[in-house]
Amino acid sequence: MRLFNLDDGQATPRTVKLNQEAVDTEQQLESWLHANPEVILNEPLMIFGRQSKLDTGFSDLLALDQWGNVVVVELKKGKSGSGSASEETILSQPQNYAQALSNYDYEDLAGLYREYKINVRDNNWGVDETAVIEDSLKQAHDTVFANELNESAFNAYQRMVILAEEITSRTENNSRYLLEQGLAVQCVAIQWFQFPEGAEVNHSLLASSTVVDYPLSKIRPEDSDPDYSDLLTAVRDRAYPQVKDTLDLESPALLKSHLSNIFHRVIN
Repeated sequence: MRLFNLDDGQATPRTVKLNQEAVDTEQQLESWLHANPEVILNEPLMIFGRQSKLDTGFSDLLALDQWGNVVVVELKKGKSGSGSASEETILSQPQNYAQALSNYDYEDLAGLYREYKINVRDNNWGVDETAVIEDSLKQAHDTVFANELNESAFNAYQRMVILAEEITSRTENNSRYLLEQGLAVQCVAIQWFQFPEGAEVNHSLLASSTVVDYPLSKIRPEDSDPDYSDLLTAVRDRAYPQVKDTLDLESPALLKSHLSNIFHRVIN
């Protein structure tokens, strides 16, 4: 990977070549993502559990998305489906965790959050206490996402994220199959880069890319869809006089219907 520093007044970009490094341990990767959950997906997440004990084992990281869905994050150092996790277990483990969590109501999730708070405050993971945002799970979720959520809305869906330094083609293909079967599974490749010695900056970077993905409409509650009717009406009123003859539209309502269909395909 190369970075270009385009400072004002600089005639030519300055090229910096980063060195990709192997992550030392899965615990190191887990700690980085625990402290920086924005790296996991291209959407905000709130960590509320780490190495949480479930009926089916200990999950790596548990998070909530903006709608209160549980996100099970399964981590793997190196290639997915290698070492301690075969191609079968790299997918079966998060499925087992998601299945166990599917029966959890808000109070059950709140119990996991209470255990999480104790571990953070006891400094068991070396994470600052700012990781505990509020006293209750609901308060924490409301604060992170600036949106008040009813307790009954939590855990409507269970999502799974397979995260490794390299997603193998077999993991990718198996995940796409599960996605086609209706499971909410995503695969993310993450790499660690360091600046070379002598560089003007001295720090490391995490780069992530989503290999298997799906539209958020798959796990977004229907009643949370934003209302864009006013925006569509404004666009219709401005555009209709210019396009009605070209598109052979008999009424402004037809144009608004076309715009609505196009708009929702784009955002979903």
